[in-house]
Amino acid sequence: MTGSMFAIYAIANVVLALWIPEFDAPRLFAVGAVLAAIAAAMLATRPPDHGTPAAHAVVAASYLGSAAAVFAFAPHGSATVITGLFTAPLLSIWMTSRRAVAAHLAAATAVLLAVALASGDHGTLFATLCFLPAQVVLAACCVLVLDALEAQGDEFERLAMRDALTGIGNEHGLDATLDVELARHRSANAPLAVIDLHVVDFAQVNAEIGRAAGDGVLTTVAAALIELAPSGASVARTAGDRFAVVLPATGTAGGGAFAERVRERLRLVDAGSQALAVSAGVAAFPADGTRGGTLRAIAADRVALDPPQRRPYPDHRPSAPAPAAVDDDRPRLERRAPAGTPSPDARDDAWTATRVDRGGFARDPLVWRFTGATFLLYAALAAAGIAFLPETANVGTVGLTASAAVIGLGVLAIRPPAIGTPLNHAITAAAWLVPIGAMVALAPHASWAVGTAVFSGALIACRLTERRHVVAHLLGATTLTWATILSGRIDAASILADLALLLSTWVLVISYTLVFEAAEEQGRRMAELVVRDPLTGAGNPRLLRERLRDELPRHRDMQMPLVVAELDLPGLDALAHHDGRGAVADLLRDVAVLLGHAAGDDATVARIEGDRFRLLLPLTDADDVVGLVRDVRRAIGGTSRRERPILPRIGIAAFPQDGETEEQLIAAASTRMAQDDPRAHDLTTAPDPLDEPLPIRRVVGTPSGTSEHHVERRRSVG
Repeated sequence: MTGSMFAIYAIANVVLALWIPEFDAPRLFAVGAVLAAIAAAMLATRPPDHGTPAAHAVVAASYLGSAAAVFAFAPHGSATVITGLFTAPLLSIWMTSRRAVAAHLAAATAVLLAVALASGDHGTLFATLCFLPAQVVLAACCVLVLDALEAQGDEFERLAMRDALTGIGNEHGLDATLDVELARHRSANAPLAVIDLHVVDFAQVNAEIGRAAGDGVLTTVAAALIELAPSGASVARTAGDRFAVVLPATGTAGGGAFAERVRERLRLVDAGSQALAVSAGVAAFPADGTRGGTLRAIAADRVALDPPQRRPYPDHRPSAPAPAAVDDDRPRLERRAPAGTPSPDARDDAWTATRVDRGGFARDPLVWRFTGATFLLYAALAAAGIAFLPETANVGTVGLTASAAVIGLGVLAIRPPAIGTPLNHAITAAAWLVPIGAMVALAPHASWAVGTAVFSGALIACRLTERRHVVAHLLGATTLTWATILSGRIDAASILADLALLLSTWVLVISYTLVFEAAEEQGRRMAELVVRDPLTGAGNPRLLRERLRDELPRHRDMQMPLVVAELDLPGLDALAHHDGRGAVADLLRDVAVLLGHAAGDDATVARIEGDRFRLLLPLTDADDVVGLVRDVRRAIGGTSRRERPILPRIGIAAFPQDGETEEQLIAAASTRMAQDDPRAHDLTTAPDPLDEPLPIRRVVGTPSGTSEHHVERRRSVG
């Protein structure tokens, strides 16, 4: 698009030189040839990297070309001042350093102002003075928007690649980091070690000290791995009790030595009656494989060959040192956390990023003040023009100056309106109505005021979210501009300026709109990824906490019941040993789908960790879940399809009987699940759960009971 714009301007120079005799044809031909050469070079080459000499050349070409056009069209240079409109977005795209942006803006201002002064034309100077302040503000806005978009992408990517409990990387992040590290080590011909770590008998640890303390043990394991890992290493939690470490520039022997250090450190962790133990498997690149999936699979297989038993604690246990804080700028999956890391709940809240969207920008007080200040700026410039250029003084210019001042003061005096409101449309329309009115008032020298339309495209794209509204405002501005052109009251330079303005505005509005839509879609997709378990597609702990915090006040006000259910799948280690980790992953996915079908659309299903799921059932009484629990047990046993099926342990907590807060309900459900014995449930005579619909009862009445009734919702779990 950038190269095409240079080509369009080159063709326009040639056409105008041949069509309008009053322009200096040799100058136009020369400028057109230069612009055509720039366009050909851009269309024939790949885009430059940020901050490279080629990128600086492209940005400089945008304002040097505009200055050359002003010179070539003299004494009608005001017709081409608006072609510098692309300098601001190009700066924001190709310059990552704000000092570079400021340097180019200073150069553009100096060049355009020097050419305008040299032209000796008051109209060109006035148009340039209207354009330059707007260009600086527009560039600043573009830079801020792109900075916000990059920050959103970085934050949501970081969230999506972290484990919600421990704060270290998750499986997604491990795979991404492993791919990058393998490419780097392949080019450097250096070894790389992948270590798979499995906490031995973690189910027994949970049984002895409880689920909450067990979560603390996992967090301690993660902290120990971060502390022991060398600089540049990546640490991830890949399943409930499984961790992985990627060690750069390390072979099999080095990986084994690291695993031994981990074993010795974890023997100091308080984990019930015996010391914590881990099984470890090491795979090295390139000795064991060249692909990330191969290395991870080999490391996981070697875990089974290293089954240490939990042993008593050492006689003298020194205090385990707290993890050290390390400021490491190298890209890695996990940066070392300081001691006293906040709880997972607090950490998740702190990680919540502000999504970038047009609604946020439209409501932002700073952006709103910029909008009001822009109207006041143009009112001040118009007043200066009336004072120093007597030919601009008339009833129309005086009235528009007063109108711009009133609009600016009004914008600063009120709060930003919401998108879609009549006031928002009025402010957006004023951004293009005032410049068009100024052009009409200055006729036949309408080009003198064309610089005041710089912000019209940006406001249309920023303050409107529906494409039909964007197109409607663009068509309104285009229609009035063409009416000005066809009126016959403006000169040739003004016609050229209006055509350049229309072309530039359409291109920029379309570009801005696409950028904002992409940003909003990125925000939606990444936000969804942040609250989803990467393996099963079910929710994760963050999603369930958010839903529970939303539902509890509502159910408290309505005096309606609510159920939290906890479920885990004992025996997954045996399944993994017999059928492989792939079978475990398939089972977990099947269980997530089954729970979603069984619980219904209003419920929330979340995978909390490895083999543990949690359900939130709004408007549901504990008695209504009895049948659901029975059928879920049968269905999961059938899904495992083994001689000794996986029988889940399930615990239920009801609001308000078992607790009125999030913590109380989750604790009650976890305690009852730990006490549940799946072997006590005789399911051998039950019909096939994959063929039997599940009756799920919902209480959907009002607190007063005037319309309280039950609804049967029958869903297949197959």
